Amino acid sequence: MKTEKVMAVFAALLLGLSMVGVTYAAWYDFVEIDATVHMGELILGWLDVYDLVETTNGFPEDEPGHNFEPKDWVANTFVNFDNPETSVHLDPPKTVFKTMIIEVENAYPQYDVHLVAYLSNGGTIPVCVYTDFGLYLWDVSDNHELLFEITAGGYWDAGRYFVEGNIVDPILGEAIMTFSFQIFDDDDTLQIDECESDEVRIDIEFTQDAEECHTYEFEITILGIQWNKLHEAPIYAP
Repeated sequence: MKTEKVMAVFAALLLGLSMVGVTYAAWYDFVEIDATVHMGELILGWLDVYDLVETTNGFPEDEPGHNFEPKDWVANTFVNFDNPETSVHLDPPKTVFKTMIIEVENAYPQYDVHLVAYLSNGGTIPVCVYTDFGLYLWDVSDNHELLFEITAGGYWDAGRYFVEGNIVDPILGEAIMTFSFQIFDDDDTLQIDECESDEVRIDIEFTQDAEECHTYEFEITILGIQWNKLHEAPIYAP
């Protein structure tokens, strides 16, 4: 009887182990998902091409039609580009420049600078230009800030965003330059698509109150935002 009970227990253990063995011997397999995400690039910059016209009293000095004798240029304006950035994804690659440098030498009252440049999308993501620009104005010689007083614009008008105003020396209480900035774009959101460019016009006129032997500096900072986030743009504070 004892032997039979022992055998019965042993058989039960074998059966239990056998069931466990069946459980651990189940077959299994795997499937996988491999994903690769190639990010785009947002690049806003200047093309290194431009058109420049210099005038006195509205006339180029080497053209007839004004009341003074034409002569060699007294003042000169130079335009250069710096801080290049080249696309990674475009084929062929495109290079734009983050900084446009305008330098005027030997300026005098009634000398005017008329510059046309091109703001371009150098990447693959459509970019919108945020029109609340950062503006820095400085009298280097007297070491104090200048003011910009808007006289017109600051809004869209028939595919053109423009702002015009006076650059004022607060110590003199007079405008030393008039300044206008225009961007031409068919889209009122100022969206610049891949490989597209918008024309930008800058006009600077030196008034009678601009001081002799002075150096003035100004800087405009333009903010570009990806096309679907323009409504979330912060109020830009330079």
